[in-house]
Amino acid sequence: MDLDLLLNQKNKYKPMKPINRSAAAFIKTGERIAAEVKMSLDFDLRKLVSCNGGTIHDITFALFQQFSEKGILDNSIYVHKTEDFDIILHAYLPFDQTRYVLAHELGHYVLHAEEMSYAYQKGDAQIEQEAYYFALGFLMPETLFVEKYKLNQNDEWLASLFRLPLELIRSRKQSLNLQ
Repeated sequence: MDLDLLLNQKNKYKPMKPINRSAAAFIKTGERIAAEVKMSLDFDLRKLVSCNGGTIHDITFALFQQFSEKGILDNSIYVHKTEDFDIILHAYLPFDQTRYVLAHELGHYVLHAEEMSYAYQKGDAQIEQEAYYFALGFLMPETLFVEKYKLNQNDEWLASLFRLPLELIRSRKQSLNLQ
């Protein structure tokens, strides 16, 4: 969908609602979806979004300011209907953060999507946590993560290998009791 058109229709969208399950349940859902799509270290998340009817809008800082003033919020997802959604993404994010944000927004799509609904980075804390845990399991399925962890337990090495921010590696280690 064109961003200008989305701006004109934003008031027709409703916020996504939380599911209220445990962090472990969201991680397991992420792992299940990772298995379905055959997640790997070089997996193309942009292609996955596209294959499922999504469009990614990489917006510059100047465009972000312009659209934020008009009501489009940062790092967000707008679901129009099944297999028709838009992800708004800061174009200037480092690759590791972009990879996480895309998985996080896909988490909203898998967990929370209803027709004409949205979620954004500074939205409901509960749905943001749910998408966070989904992304942990999706990007770092237990079997793959433990296999790589056994090779090298260094957080920086794991972050480089999984191409994710360091804090996500630490969260995943904690969720797997690998401290």
